[in-house]
Order: sequence, then structure tokens, then C-alpha cells
Amino acid sequence: MRPCPRPMPTEATPRAPAAPTGPPRVRVIFQSDPMAVRAGLLSLRQGIGRLGIDGDLEGALELVLAEVLNNVVEHAYGAAARGLVDVRVGAVRGQIDCTVVDAGRPMPGGAMPPGTPPAPFPEPEGGFGWMIIRQLAQDLSYRREDGRNCLSFRLAGGLDASAA
Repeated sequence: MRPCPRPMPTEATPRAPAAPTGPPRVRVIFQSDPMAVRAGLLSLRQGIGRLGIDGDLEGALELVLAEVLNNVVEHAYGAAARGLVDVRVGAVRGQIDCTVVDAGRPMPGGAMPPGTPPAPFPEPEGGFGWMIIRQLAQDLSYRREDGRNCLSFRLAGGLDASAA
């Protein structure tokens, strides 16, 4: 299990800063509200272009991150609370590693939901997010550390050999 990245930022960054050395990485920090999540996902999309991710893997990464980030806004912080979300994405050894950190409420029971589909009737309004996350992500891990939630996962394959 990877340690939760430090430090938790104290303010949002409007765009993905460039990594100074080492493997290519993208980091975006934003407020926990739906519009900031949308802007954060756009910043991430711009930044991950330099990681050499192929289109299918990029789409899977965006889908997983959208589900995770919407859960952070809706459940970790809730409608009345606001805080920062720190997202880090990197290309390492032919894989995409991603870590999402927030200071919201912990997951119920200190564990990720199982990701089972909701009952079909009446028609579910939601409940598919963790099922999608679990189907697309590998090495999915959650921990609560120093008052922060730290969710990490990996997506394998799909790196453009000319960019990695």
C-alpha cells in the first residue's frame, strides 16, 4: 500500500503544474464543488496528454476519476461542506497510477463500498459508480490517514510507446 501523498494543499491550483523531474506526472488541486470538479477534470485531461496515454485508457481514467471525484463532493464533503481535492496521475512502468486525497468524512466503516449493482426495481437513480470504478481500476486501495482520505488505483496498458 502506497503512503498517502503529503502535504495536503492549502489552496486550489487552477491548472496542472509541470513535474520538475522523474516520470511524467500531473497534479491538480481544486475545491470540492461540482463545477470545480468539472474544471479539474478538464485540467487533468489537458495534463495527461503529455503522459502518452492512448485514447481508450484515457477514457477509462476520465470515467473512473469522474466517479471518484463526484463521490468525494457528494459524500466525503457533502452539500454544505467545502474543502480541497488533490489528484495526482502518473505514468510509471507502462501503467497509470492515480491518487486522490481529500480531507472530507471517512468512508462508512473505513472501507470502500462493494460495487454491487443496485436493485433493478424501482429504477435506480444511482449506485453504479463503485461498480464502474471496481471494474476498470486495478490495485484499488483506500485508507484514512491523518484526517485525510487517500484513494489509489492503477490502470494498466495502453501507453503510447513513443511517449512513455
